[in-house]
Amino acid sequence: MDVEVLGFRAEWCGPCKQLRPILDNLDEEYEEVEFSHIDIEEQTELVNKYSVQAVPTIVVIGNDEVQAQMTGFQPKETIEEQLTPLV
Repeated sequence: MDVEVLGFRAEWCGPCKQLRPILDNLDEEYEEVEFSHIDIEEQTELVNKYSVQAVPTIVVIGNDEVQAQMTGFQPKETIEEQLTPLV
């Protein structure tokens, strides 16, 4: 299964800055998952496609479908709970 994690963020967002190292760490641990950091001000098309209303927002995609969408800062364990069944 192709699994992708989209991390929607903004440069001015404090919780986004806290979340970045967690996503980077997960990226190292889950080699089979593709992680992308998306700046909401630069990639408005993706913001609209996934109906992102706030930052940070994490979208987990598996089998070309949204499997989970989480808004706000998320601890590593919460993100892993969404990834584990998909990998």
